[in-house]
Amino acid sequence: MNLFIAILLVFALAGLCDKIFGGRWHLASAFDQGLNTMGSLCLSMSGIYCIAITFLNGQTALFQRLNEILPFDASILSGVLLAPDMGGFAIAGKIAASPELGMFSGLLLSSTLGCLLSFVLPIALGVLKEAETSLFMNGVLFGILTLPLGLFVGGWMLGLYIPVLIIHLCPVILLCLILAFALKLAPKFCLKALTILGLSIRILGLLLFAYLAAGIFFPQISVVEDTLLLEALVIVLKITVVVCGSMVAVQLALTHCKGILRRTADVLHVNEYAAIGLFISLATSISMLPLYEKMDRRGKLLNAAFSVSGAFCLGGQLAFVSSVADSSSVTAYLVCKLVGGIAAVLVLYRRDG
Repeated sequence: MNLFIAILLVFALAGLCDKIFGGRWHLASAFDQGLNTMGSLCLSMSGIYCIAITFLNGQTALFQRLNEILPFDASILSGVLLAPDMGGFAIAGKIAASPELGMFSGLLLSSTLGCLLSFVLPIALGVLKEAETSLFMNGVLFGILTLPLGLFVGGWMLGLYIPVLIIHLCPVILLCLILAFALKLAPKFCLKALTILGLSIRILGLLLFAYLAAGIFFPQISVVEDTLLLEALVIVLKITVVVCGSMVAVQLALTHCKGILRRTADVLHVNEYAAIGLFISLATSISMLPLYEKMDRRGKLLNAAFSVSGAFCLGGQLAFVSSVADSSSVTAYLVCKLVGGIAAVLVLYRRDG
């Protein structure tokens, strides 16, 4: 078991004990927030996860042919479009030419660029006020431009040979540059396209969940094996428990580490809401968004930049990764996310300082 997961399980246990004893330590509400994610997690990932794996099991020849045609591994395509727990990992693992490339696309690329395009941006643009959108997207640009650095370090830790890693980073770098220019030169069109992409993935997830649920009650129409369905539900449960731990950890930090947050704010020259946002984003950047309008300009840019790679580093995404990958791959995932997120903050800090 990964050390970070073990620590979060301890926090989850603390939240559960507080819930048993009536919330005397004020951790039960944070624990409940984690529990409340189970339903949405099941809706968003179980259908895509099960149906994608079922469909891809019989398509080996097709993906071998696709890998022969493309100048890079076909798993890159799923990695740039889907978050790992929204099908990115399952699809990349099935179509990659090697286990290392599958982990690179399904864990590292999917948890950064794929998560940004399919989840973070559509939700952020739906939550933020129109006046806040411009600053948020300017910060995202820096996160996108520093993203390849985290991917390089993480890919090297996965054991990819440097020449192979560079070859597969080239299309990612090209896409990052195109996306950065599109967000800069045609922001309205780009934002609308990304919103449509996120909404389409969400609707597809709901439809596949409905089909999966129907197959449970009417087995004659089901194409998913019971073992695969059980595997998906176990992953959802693992993610929920870890999210409970991360929510409790955040609650404890906000309660007992105010001095550290103030010092962090002073070092970064931002207000305390911005420092809290950066910390919360490690668990989930979605919880950072309600604080966004209270941040100063510099803090808004730093939080947006950090969210491209650093978001969800210690939250439900980590729980999913730890459920499907070995300890060394989980470590590569963490390093990739943190290097990319911190690099974005540092570059923006120096430029905007």
